[in-house]
Amino acid sequence: MPVTVIPTRDYDRYADRENGEGIQSLYRKLPTNMRLLLEQILGIERPITEEDFRPEELEWIRKQIHDQQFLNQRQEESYRTDYEWLQDHVSQEKSGEDVMALHPRDRPPATTEDRLNWLEELEGQIQSYEDTRGRTAINPYFVDTVDQPWHESLSRSFTSPQYNVATSLGKYVAEDVDGGYRIRENYDFNRKERQMDKYGIGAIIKRILLSPELAGEHLMSFLSRKPREVDVEISGRFPQAGKGS
Repeated sequence: MPVTVIPTRDYDRYADRENGEGIQSLYRKLPTNMRLLLEQILGIERPITEEDFRPEELEWIRKQIHDQQFLNQRQEESYRTDYEWLQDHVSQEKSGEDVMALHPRDRPPATTEDRLNWLEELEGQIQSYEDTRGRTAINPYFVDTVDQPWHESLSRSFTSPQYNVATSLGKYVAEDVDGGYRIRENYDFNRKERQMDKYGIGAIIKRILLSPELAGEHLMSFLSRKPREVDVEISGRFPQAGKGS
């Protein structure tokens, strides 16, 4: 898969801030997810931008978007191939021709109703790609990425760009813009999705002991901080990025 080089300005800009003097430079050495959590606790309301992320984290975001676009493009092509094949099958079926050799893999659904339902489903899937062209949805919440135990979370916070991005941005949608991407979301600790209000005190204590991510979410729910705007602009794309979303 194609690779790209992190823009030099990303490193230079971040190095200028991190290698300075005083408390500010020490603060910048904290992992990104910890810095953003601390700022949220303190009630800082300025938007979160690309300036808040390390160069290797911006590079991970670029790669994450590219990889998802590649997968989306392959999936869209598969849907379109199935749709064209099934359309041919239904059309030739009406003419009484033998259509079982139309496609080398699976036989089509057994009944006419099933075939028409599949056509409708495929048409909807293809339309969803058309409707979201230029926008790429990223979901980092897969196995062994988030909700880690305390020791693993602390270790990854200091070593893993992937973990810092997942625990800072969470789910997001990246828009294609000239020469790069733009991410506009809210930093809100998944309050609605996680439904923090449904847990009793006993369950909350168990969850806090289980993972610092869960502890942070419960803390933010208790403090009732307003969601913080995220507006991250990322220059540069991987070559041959997929066109799907």
